[in-house]
Parts: sequence; structure tokens; C-alpha cells
Amino acid sequence: MNKNIKNTLLITELISGRLLHDFANSMNGIMFGLEELEAGDKTDTNVQKEALSLLKESSDDLIYKHKVMKQAYSSSADNRSFDQTKMNIENYLLKIKLSWKADACFLKGEVSLTEKINKIISNMVITLASAVAEVERMSIFLSQVGDRTLLTMQILNEHKPLSKSLVEKLSEKKDVNLDTKDISIYMTCLLLEYYNTKMHFTYKNNLLEIGLEL
Repeated sequence: MNKNIKNTLLITELISGRLLHDFANSMNGIMFGLEELEAGDKTDTNVQKEALSLLKESSDDLIYKHKVMKQAYSSSADNRSFDQTKMNIENYLLKIKLSWKADACFLKGEVSLTEKINKIISNMVITLASAVAEVERMSIFLSQVGDRTLLTMQILNEHKPLSKSLVEKLSEKKDVNLDTKDISIYMTCLLLEYYNTKMHFTYKNNLLEIGLEL
């Protein structure tokens, strides 16, 4: 089999597997909530409330994941708005606290640049959230220096050191030994390469900073 075809099939299989894996918990919660509503004691209001609560929580989680993943891997109108992207990411990150700062010039920037930046941010958020364990805070900073757009992303755990393996994988993109765990990193690397994005890292035990220049 042609090597390019084989790699394409592998990437398609892994990215599909990754998406199905990420959606699985939400889908299981929805199915369990529906089962409780259908088979549970209709006279027990507590059981009904718990089932409805689980159903809402799981469906909301599925919607939030879908929005960010659509921004990252497909075409989404949400990429035209920094405010919408920020809200989607806040909902997607759940227990990770997000801070987002952007220069005023981005509020009325070109649509094409806005879409490009938001697509990169969405990809990076998925990669950081899935590849680095126990992240407590994530910060996103956007600034303009001359004709350069600078995107700085930081992840922090105030109590534990973060793994440095992500830095190594982002620095040396490889298409061998890919699995569902690393496929999001690989897809992010492809996107950054496609946009000719320059990247640098700062790592200090419990803080990882990734600087991107567009």
C-alpha cells in the first residue's frame, strides 16, 4: 500500500477514535439518564430529579465538547468571534480556570485572521487539556507587535510539577507510533506548520508557557 495512503488512513482512524473516546462519557451519561427516566420509579421525585440532572449535565458537556472540536477540526462560525470562542473554551475546560486577555486591535480585526487565531487556540486547548494532567489554570494572551500576531498560552498547577513530555512532542512532530493519545498533538503540529507558525517554550516545573508567532 502507498505510504501516503496508509498514513492518511491511520490518521483518519486515530482522530475518529479520539473524538469517539472524548464523547463517550457524555454519551454514557445521557443513556444512563434516559434509562433512569424510562425504567425508574415514576413516583420517586428524587430519582426523577437525579436522572434529569445527569441528563442535562451530560448533554451540556457533549455540546461544549462538540463546539470546541468543531472549531478545531472543522468549519465553525464561532471562529469568527473571540467572545464566542472564549465562552466555548470556558465551558469545555470545566474545572480548569481560564484567563483570556487580548489587545484592543483584535476586537475589530480581519475575519480571516480572527478565524485563524481561534482555530489555533481551539486546537491548542484540546491538546493541552488532553496531554497534560492536573492542569489548574490556563491563560491565553493575544498581542500585536508590528505586523506580527503573538499568542501566548500558559498552563499552571500551583501544587505539582507538570510533565515536560508535551514540549518534546510538539518540538519533534513524528508520524510514527501514533496513537489516540497523541493524535491531537500531531494534528495541532500540522495546523501550526500549515499556518507557518513559529513556536517557543518556557518550562519551569509547575508552569509551561508556549509562545506562538503568526
